[in-house]
Amino acid sequence: RLLAFQAPEGNFPLYLHEFPRCYDRWMGLKIAPLLVQILKNLSQGLGETKDSMKGAIERILRFSAQWERPPLWEHRFQALLGNESPFSPKGPDEWYHWLVSEQLMRNSICAPIPYHTGLQVFLGGAEVQEREEPKISALEWVLAESAGLSQRLLRVSPAILASTALSPVDLLPESPALEPFPWVSDEAGVRLFWGGGTLHSLSAPKGTLSEGQNIVFTLSEPFEGDKKEVVEAALFCNLSEETEIFIGGERGSVFQLGDTVTIRGPLLRLEIQFSCSDLEAGVFCGQISRANRPAQIACKGDLLYEAFDWRIALRTLRRVSPCQITAKVLIFSH
Repeated sequence: RLLAFQAPEGNFPLYLHEFPRCYDRWMGLKIAPLLVQILKNLSQGLGETKDSMKGAIERILRFSAQWERPPLWEHRFQALLGNESPFSPKGPDEWYHWLVSEQLMRNSICAPIPYHTGLQVFLGGAEVQEREEPKISALEWVLAESAGLSQRLLRVSPAILASTALSPVDLLPESPALEPFPWVSDEAGVRLFWGGGTLHSLSAPKGTLSEGQNIVFTLSEPFEGDKKEVVEAALFCNLSEETEIFIGGERGSVFQLGDTVTIRGPLLRLEIQFSCSDLEAGVFCGQISRANRPAQIACKGDLLYEAFDWRIALRTLRRVSPCQITAKVLIFSH
């Protein structure tokens, strides 16, 4: 019945009520692998539907052939034709579509996917946070299936439907999978993960990882002192009943450079100290409050004004020159 919604030119609508308008040029290439897998594994008993599916795939290929395809979809197009083509995936979506394409051509794939087997979390690509935990990707269900799913992956999510397009994947042993508390550093910032009843994280947007476990914030932009609030360096830790935050061993909300901020979690204790490369460069005041990291996507609708993180921030009271703020992080496992 869904094949009846293929437009005459060969593409499919994003939603059935949009038929015959097709706003996603690559929707056909997303659907084609499912048709191929059904024909390959469930061909018996399809009857006339078998020929309809083959015809649908041919129309998808004819439609896609007329466009200049981005590398990801060129890889998918060639895979449907049975041809090898190079492609280096980056984020979780690209890894997912790359694996779908590769499994069209071979039954067994052993890939160095940036995935932590213990925490069952994908470590590559930009940070996307959904409430208190990283957003679930279809890739994670497939990679975690053989070991049993964590509580995070047992949550209801529409992304689980996409995982049906993938077969189990053999993982190459990677160093992130062997680290109990993996770090991720990319252009967007720095992140640290650890386990518990939920998946916990410490996020430093715009920070860089230096000399092991030092997070550095470079303050080079001119300081505008007339702003009501200027926070140029901040860490975010997900809110959780399993996590407590202390300043110098006591509960509080305000701290100074050099004070020890402690995060106590189910598996570890983090001790964080902020310092400035030039004490004459400015005056800063630390504050702990509830907020949301920039990568949070759940704040909409009824959750528009919800906060899902602790923000450990340095407010800039005065700054006369560029400088660097360093957050030294010490990890103590229980």
